[in-house]
Amino acid sequence: MLNFKLSDNSKENAIGLLIFFVPFFTFLSEENLRILSKDDVFEVFLSLMIILVVIYISSFSFENLINRLFKKKIVLFPLICFAFYLNFLFTPIIEYIQDFLYPVFGYINQSILFILFELLCFGFILFGTKFKLISIRLIFIFSVLMLINAIIPLVGYLSENMAKKSGATYEIEINESAFPSQNNDLKNRNVYYIILDAMQDIDTVSKENYINKKNTLDNLSSAGLKYIDKSLSTYNVTHMTLSSIMLADYHQRPSSPDYIDGTNFYPGIFEKNNNKIPLISYLNEASSSFIWSGNSYVSCIPSLKWTCINSRHDLPSKNLFKFYLSTPLTSIYLKIFKDAEGTKSVEKFLKHVDTNGIPKTPFFAFIHHLSPHRPFLDPIKCEVNPYPVKSVDGYKASYNCALRTINTFMEKINYIDPDAIVVFQGDHGWDWDLWSGNYERSVILRGRIFNAIKAPEVCFEKYGLPRTNVNTVSFTLNCAYGFQIPFQREAHYTIRDQNYGKVIEKIIYE
Repeated sequence: MLNFKLSDNSKENAIGLLIFFVPFFTFLSEENLRILSKDDVFEVFLSLMIILVVIYISSFSFENLINRLFKKKIVLFPLICFAFYLNFLFTPIIEYIQDFLYPVFGYINQSILFILFELLCFGFILFGTKFKLISIRLIFIFSVLMLINAIIPLVGYLSENMAKKSGATYEIEINESAFPSQNNDLKNRNVYYIILDAMQDIDTVSKENYINKKNTLDNLSSAGLKYIDKSLSTYNVTHMTLSSIMLADYHQRPSSPDYIDGTNFYPGIFEKNNNKIPLISYLNEASSSFIWSGNSYVSCIPSLKWTCINSRHDLPSKNLFKFYLSTPLTSIYLKIFKDAEGTKSVEKFLKHVDTNGIPKTPFFAFIHHLSPHRPFLDPIKCEVNPYPVKSVDGYKASYNCALRTINTFMEKINYIDPDAIVVFQGDHGWDWDLWSGNYERSVILRGRIFNAIKAPEVCFEKYGLPRTNVNTVSFTLNCAYGFQIPFQREAHYTIRDQNYGKVIEKIIYE
C-alpha cells in the first residue's frame, strides 16, 4: 500500500483530480467517439474545468475556515471530487429505487429522492473527513481502476483509427436531371416538414391501447392530413435517417464501404458539405429558402445559407446534455428553464411565426420535434418528466402529446397558409422490447413509423404514396416545386454495434 501523507497537498490534489476525471474518460468510449468532434470533446472538458475550479476554491476556502475556527486540519478536495463522481450514478440508482418501491409506495417525488441522494453524498464527505487515511486510499485505488478500465479501450480505439480518414464514405450526388423537368404549371408552395422523433406507426400503438385508431385517423383527416400506413424509416437511428432526407437518397447500403464514424452524417453534413447537400440544391433551384428549427438534441447550425429558429447559441449542447444526463444537473436545468429544454420545436416555430409572420417568398421549413422521444412528457400539461417510472407509460403520454401538437399546428397553418404542404413523420419507431433482449422485434418496431402528409390530391395521383423518409422528401419537392425526382426502392436499413460501419437490410412488413 502506498504511503500517503495527508499533509502533502499535491498528493491530495492529484487523487482528487484522478477521481474527478473518471466520468470524462468513461465518456470517451468507442461508441461516443464515433459521433464526437474535437469541439464536442473540448466543450465537455471546458465545462468540467469550470466545475473543477469551483470545487477547488470551495474546498480550499472551507478547509481554511475550519482550520481557523477549530484549529483542525481537514481534507476536502478529493472527497468533494468523489461526491461529484457519485452524482453520475444518480439516474441509474434512482430509477432502480423507483422500480423497486413503485409496487408498494407508488411514484416517489423526484425532489425527495434528490435530497436523500445528496445527503448520502454529504455523508460520504463526513465519513471521509473522520477516516481520512482509509478514505483517500480507497478513492485512489478506485479511481485508478476506473481510469485503467476507461483508458485502455480508448488507447486501442485511437491507435486503430488515427490513421483512418474520419467521416462517412458516401458520395453526395445531386439528381440534376430533375432540374429542367420542373412543371411550372404547379404553384410553388411552402413546405413544413416536421420530424416527430421516435413516432411509432398508428397500428402498433393502437394495438397497445395507447390510442383509439379510428378517432386518431379521423382527427388527422379532419386536419387535412392523409395518413400513409405501412410506412418505414430509411434507417433505425436519427442521424442516418435525417441524413437520408437531406441527401434525398440512401447514403448507406449493405454494399457501401464501411463508414468509420458518424461525424459526417446529420448534422455534420451541414458543416462539411453544405454546398453539396441535394435538398439545399433543389431549394436553391426553385428559389426557395431553407428554415431549420432544431432542438436540444440537434440544434440548428447557423449559416447565411439558411435561417435558424433554434441555433446552438440559444440551446444547451446535446453533448453536454448527454455527458451530464445521468446526473441531477440536467433535471435541475429542465425544471428551471422549461422552455429551453428543446423538446417543443413545433411550438417554438409557431411562436416564431406569430412574431415574424411567414416569409413572403417560398420556403421549406424543417422542424425536428424531439417528441415522443425521451425525455418523456407528462400526460396532462405535456411538460418534461425526465425520469418516468416505466418507459412505456412515459412514451404513451408523449405520443398523445405529439398528436395534440399535430392538431395545434394544423389549426394554425390551415388558417395562415392553407396551400402549404405539411409532413409529419417519424425518423424511426420506438424500441419497446429492446431491454428484454428481443433484438429482432426491436428492429421491426424501429422501422415502423408515423407518416401523415397534407398535399394536393393531384400530387398523390401523379407521384404515388411515399412510404419512406427518402421518398417523402422527393414527393414533397416534386409536389411543391414541380421537380421530377424518382422514388427509390422502399427499404429499411439497420446498424448494429458489433458490425459497426455496415448496414443490414431488414424486412419491416411481411
